[in-house]
Amino acid sequence: MVQEAAHANAAPKRRRKIHIPLISTLIEYGIIFYRFVGIHLFILSALTLITTLVESVGITLFLPLFTAGFDAQTTGESNRAAEIVQSVFGLFGITPTVGATIIFVLVLFLAKAAFRIGTDFYRIRLIADLSRRLRRRLLELFSQVSYAYYVRSNTGYLTNVLTIETERTINAFSVFSRVLVYVVTIATLLGFAFFLYWQFTLIAVVFSIIAFAAIRVLVKQTRRYSHQIVAERGEFQSRLIQSIQAFKYVRATGRMKVLLAKMDNSINRLAQLTAQLMLRGAIIETLKEPLMVIFILLLMSYQFFLVGGSIGAIAVFLIFFLRIIQSVLQFQGIWNSFVSNVGSISMVLRMDTELRKHQEPKGQKAVGTLSDTIELHNVTFAYRDEPVLRNVSLVIPKNTTVALVGRSGAGKSTLVDLIAGLFLPQSGEVRIDGVPMQQLDRVSWQEKIGYVTQDPVIFNDTIANNIALWSCDPRDSRCFDRLQKAAAAAYCLEFIQSLPEGFATVVGDRGIKLSGGQKQRIAIARELFKQPELLILDEATSALDTESERAIQQSIDALKGKLTVIIIAHRLSTVQNADIIYVLDKGEIVESGSFAELIRKDGLFRKMVELQTLLLPEKSTAG
Repeated sequence: MVQEAAHANAAPKRRRKIHIPLISTLIEYGIIFYRFVGIHLFILSALTLITTLVESVGITLFLPLFTAGFDAQTTGESNRAAEIVQSVFGLFGITPTVGATIIFVLVLFLAKAAFRIGTDFYRIRLIADLSRRLRRRLLELFSQVSYAYYVRSNTGYLTNVLTIETERTINAFSVFSRVLVYVVTIATLLGFAFFLYWQFTLIAVVFSIIAFAAIRVLVKQTRRYSHQIVAERGEFQSRLIQSIQAFKYVRATGRMKVLLAKMDNSINRLAQLTAQLMLRGAIIETLKEPLMVIFILLLMSYQFFLVGGSIGAIAVFLIFFLRIIQSVLQFQGIWNSFVSNVGSISMVLRMDTELRKHQEPKGQKAVGTLSDTIELHNVTFAYRDEPVLRNVSLVIPKNTTVALVGRSGAGKSTLVDLIAGLFLPQSGEVRIDGVPMQQLDRVSWQEKIGYVTQDPVIFNDTIANNIALWSCDPRDSRCFDRLQKAAAAAYCLEFIQSLPEGFATVVGDRGIKLSGGQKQRIAIARELFKQPELLILDEATSALDTESERAIQQSIDALKGKLTVIIIAHRLSTVQNADIIYVLDKGEIVESGSFAELIRKDGLFRKMVELQTLLLPEKSTAG
């Protein structure tokens, strides 16, 4: 959006170059922020207008003070000022004397200060409101995005936009709100000044146009560097996150220098771009003072040498126009600060569009208690153009234990992802109690699923919160009782109780303070605590020692007939007690049956068993 605006600004007639880019950009971003804060932008403008009008009247009241009374006006412009003074005093029924004027000026500027404080307070509340709305909106959109979009996305890009660029967008609105205040202030002061002294106003306008034209090149460069910094920052964030996630491997293999070298280019590029951005900001800031001095000298020369007039009149006009040019120059600096953040705004808007475009389709039918079967009917699924599953059909009755086995890449995890509603098949149907997944409210279905993966998900929090997942307060006796039962069922209660802080032990980032087996057992305890209707175990015992695996296997066997269990396993010893085993090969189900039935066949499953040297009773006897 911003880039399109930039192209549009450069293309039209030359006479528009000074005016239109600023106005069109103000309107463009005003519309953008209006989507988040609505009519509050207009209320902020109205408060600023009132504040500036009070200030303008206060400045005008200096004229009779500088000209030693109310009868000293000698010019048409002074007469206009006198008319305003007389009208103001008449409105409040005050006799226009010097003493009354001094008191009234004081009251007006105190009122102006009060309005200014009120305006700033309202502006700050508006910024806080935008911060809350924007972050909540993006997080809600992200929470409902399709899993297919997530797996295609760059983690660094997502993290960068949801954190850094969102924060910079909020900062950009903070600056934009100040820009809006200055725009209204300048417009009001110019309007008041034009009524009093149109010649001075024309000089101020011409001078402001020249000042903007002189600085515009720097502003355009600032905008360009802003976009480049945002893009480079996303690249750096992506590489940094990958390095942190792979820290153990990288450190253990002595390859940290390789990753540092890879990130070094981004670091240098960011430093160069930031320096260029700051340099242009410093130049614009430095130009303020000489431009202000030039403007004052220009006005004084015009008044003394071309027009002539009293020192009192020119003093009041200088106060007016010094205030105007001061606002103009401050506006220029703030505007430069704003355009340095437009890259972040563009990135956040792009993310907002992407997340809305890739929202998970929502079915209308909520899933109640699983009462019959989970069924796949002629399901085909492909990542890009490569089929992973081909015409797969199977039935999983309620409260049965089903195992999925096969070589790596056979499609086992993909099949489970389809059952969990993370993906939808390209053809065929996944049905829950006879209802196609497309028609279901998938969240209501996923709330009934427990899922334990080979790489357990552990949060940097207490063991209690890792198991309960913040669903209840561990200090509550009922919650703590459930925690203990789940931990006991997952055979991790003993090691938890041996820790100095027990369930209150903080496990560190990704459970770094725990062993692989301990993390896996806590992940299993979490799903047992949830009390799901469908429990998916994807290589869930792979990180356990033999004793722990046997204990967990006993716990899983104890669940038979109580809930539906799907087990993905490479170690075939863990699926001997499954009700039915489906053997997958190259995305197809090539065998199915109980362990005893499959081992009697001379098929793929028997070969897999023999490769794992799992001796069956009948085979060992024959041998």
